[in-house]
Amino acid sequence: MKTKLLLLVLLLFFGWLVGREWWWRDHGPSVPPVIFVIDDGASVSDIADDLETRDIIGSSFLFKVYVKLTARARKLQAGEFELSEGMNASSVLSVITNAQANEISLTFVEGWTIAQMSAYLAEEGVVSSSDWMTSATHDLEGYLFPDTYRFLKGVTAQEIVSRMREEMEEKINAEMRAEMERQGKSLHDVLTMASIIEREVRHDEDRELVSDVFWKRLAIGMPLQADSTVNYITRKKTPSISFDDREINSPYNTYKYRGLPPGPISAPGLASIQAAIFPRSNPYYFFLTDEEGNAHYARTLDEHNVNKARELK
Repeated sequence: MKTKLLLLVLLLFFGWLVGREWWWRDHGPSVPPVIFVIDDGASVSDIADDLETRDIIGSSFLFKVYVKLTARARKLQAGEFELSEGMNASSVLSVITNAQANEISLTFVEGWTIAQMSAYLAEEGVVSSSDWMTSATHDLEGYLFPDTYRFLKGVTAQEIVSRMREEMEEKINAEMRAEMERQGKSLHDVLTMASIIEREVRHDEDRELVSDVFWKRLAIGMPLQADSTVNYITRKKTPSISFDDREINSPYNTYKYRGLPPGPISAPGLASIQAAIFPRSNPYYFFLTDEEGNAHYARTLDEHNVNKARELK
């Protein structure tokens, strides 16, 4: 009899705890919110312990049981969440399994310069242009991988730069690095070439062909004559450059100076980086891109001039 009574008391007590955690614990809107951060890779146990320590929930054990019973462990999101002390487990779980969380999504377009990224971030109200240009210095042009990223609100310019640099390091895998070493090309040279390819052609099938054209020109001492490098100086967006622009005295002017420019002129995407490392052999030394973005190739200058007369009217 005593055993049954004890079991009944324990069962009632456990039921009270569960009810307290799942339904009755919320203190209502009068309780000020707190910012709760879940790091990438945090386990259910880590999250539950932290919630209990912050007095957001009353029992980490019951929270873990609830997560297990609802099979929502995989839906837990990393991010920054607005919670309140004294919330019940059900309410907390509803918030932290919301993919929107307190985050922002930023998309950096392939071919953008650091200056264009600065304008975008300022327009989005994420960081000021001055803060961005302080962290994203000129020597990082081409080293920030363009992609869509998710950050916590309040992210700093330095945090964005660090994440983009890390992503670039990860994208250039061991096979790519081995091939660069075999060819005797530095990462700087490859990213510089990739950045030019990114701005010169739009379609992936052209990137490898144009890469071969440019590397062959360098091999024979022929100027790259890439309009995109001159536009990097002038900040113009025209598909072709003027005769006056060709005379600009800058090491980025690949009409006036042979070889690669001092560094990248944009943020190259993965397809352009791969093309710079793995060019597709072809017989061409000239090409142009028409208004629709189609590339037209030529073996000789005469053929190239015919293409210009026909395609660039």
